[in-house]
Amino acid sequence: MTTLVVVRKNNEVAIAADSLTTFGDTRLPAHFDRASDKIV
Repeated sequence: MTTLVVVRKNNEVAIAADSLTTFGDTRLPAHFDRASDKIV
């Protein structure tokens, strides 16, 4: 599951997402997976 967080404060917006890619039981940390295609 992907977690997304959006915060708006004083007319500025920040968007953050987790960066853990999984393939079944295998987990791929962010420094190995730099593709942004998880978020559409």
